[in-house]
Amino acid sequence: MMMMLLCCLARKLSKMTNFVELSKQVVGYANGLPLALEVIDSFLYERSIPEWRGALNRMNEIPNGKIIDVLCISFDGLRELDKNIFLDLACFLKGFKKDRITRILENRGFHAGIGLPILIERSLISISRDQVWMHNLFQIMGKEIVRCESPEEPGRRSRLWTYEDVCLALMNNTVSS
Repeated sequence: MMMMLLCCLARKLSKMTNFVELSKQVVGYANGLPLALEVIDSFLYERSIPEWRGALNRMNEIPNGKIIDVLCISFDGLRELDKNIFLDLACFLKGFKKDRITRILENRGFHAGIGLPILIERSLISISRDQVWMHNLFQIMGKEIVRCESPEEPGRRSRLWTYEDVCLALMNNTVSS
């Protein structure tokens, strides 16, 4: 009887250890973003360890649609110029110096002097050591927004950032203005 009880306890401890390790991976994926943690938590609640592993593998390959939908709320409330600033940052300019980004965006007519503070207020970007940063999930969201402009034909998208997409657009002669 005692041996059976010890085996059962050992299985529970092993399961708890697995969940602790998987929980650390989930927190790492969300990178501390509370909104993302909330969405992931509601999805993984009462799921088994293999389901957690499968979900984590999928999230690392394909962003979770619900997370992106929740994060899009902040993006959707922006004016068009501020959306363009955000998408340029997500696709090309994350990690650049603030002054350089400001010059690039001003040359594009995007009014970075007000646009960047608006994105900071919405917690879509941050500035650290004079560099502009955004959470990896926001960057994924921005790139996904652009990809959805034309999923099959990269040349019809507003921005291209991968070598493969640029080559496809040029080979197919579908580069949009």
